[in-house]
Amino acid sequence: QESIELLSAFADACASHLELPGTSQEVELRAIARVLVHATAVHDLHGLAELAARTLGRLFHASAVQVNAGADHELVGNWSPGRTLDPIPDWLVGALANGPGAKGLFTVVDPEEAAATGAPTDRQILIVRLRAGGLDVGVAVVRCATFEFEFERIEMALLIAAHTAASIESAQALQRERRAA
Repeated sequence: QESIELLSAFADACASHLELPGTSQEVELRAIARVLVHATAVHDLHGLAELAARTLGRLFHASAVQVNAGADHELVGNWSPGRTLDPIPDWLVGALANGPGAKGLFTVVDPEEAAATGAPTDRQILIVRLRAGGLDVGVAVVRCATFEFEFERIEMALLIAAHTAASIESAQALQRERRAA
């Protein structure tokens, strides 16, 4: 819990650096890279997931972002401005992430497919795979009223996802080593 509080304070302090001068809530790649470099010092799975959720949330002007890890898609971090949206249940994230339309690293869930699984359909759903070393370690689920699909925004999302995946894999390995010791 202390790590999450410290990480929240860190994320809030970094927020002003994630805006470009003269624009509203636009994210600059160099600023994201600096945040991710600082995040390498975080070895708490939940703290890493929350940092990724907050960063992706700002990137896509999202209503909610959650990060689910592992084969069972366990919720490890989420963010919603004002805590207005509850996370999508783990089993449903698994259904969306492994559904017929889920291909590649970046998938916009078809609204009809979302409705068929029982997912909320009041917002668009984007699945971003967290892949490290060719293996999926989790997914980020981004919910927005509408998505802005500029190349730079997608590129940044994939950079955040790759870094988060590597950091989660490292944090999980550290946890296993500590338990074994």
